[in-house]
Amino acid sequence: MRRRGYTLIEIGFVVVVVGIIIAVSLPDSDTKAKQEAATAAAMFESDVNYARGKSIADPTDPLVIKLDAANKKYWLAKKSSPDTPINHPQTGKPFETKYGKGGKKGLENVDIVGNDFGGDGVLGFDSVGNIDQATSAVLQLSSKGASVEVIVKPAAARTTTSTTLTKTLTVEGGKVLESVKDPAVTEEPSVIIN
Repeated sequence: MRRRGYTLIEIGFVVVVVGIIIAVSLPDSDTKAKQEAATAAAMFESDVNYARGKSIADPTDPLVIKLDAANKKYWLAKKSSPDTPINHPQTGKPFETKYGKGGKKGLENVDIVGNDFGGDGVLGFDSVGNIDQATSAVLQLSSKGASVEVIVKPAAARTTTSTTLTKTLTVEGGKVLESVKDPAVTEEPSVIIN
């Protein structure tokens, strides 16, 4: 009896099918980066809404969001003690969000690429929920090239998120050197922080 082997065409067909299955099953790194950036933006928006709500509930000592861009993190604190994070109501741990290496799970590739918190790195809220600056606050995040921008409007701290950066912001040090009018933004000037 004669044994029959596989032909070169049959082996080639199997290799092609296995290659297609592997290519389809691998996660798209671009999609993952966009998802990480979107998750980071959604978390920041949620924290803005939480801080705003608590500030309305207790206007005698409202919450602030303090940004430490150099260390890729921000935290929620009482206005009377902005350098001390409050405890998270669910975990009991400091209410802090850290991006990058050593940060929150799922945000390891996220980086703060720009911000405009009025030059002081603190976003505060008044007794009716407005932010403590006349122009919108901006936080720009990036994950492996996928960028997202969260804008917090002065009135009622309304947030909007966009994958298009409307301002040119840089982070280094944390003080405002100059304001530059961005022709793409009709509402307010861009701020370069250096």
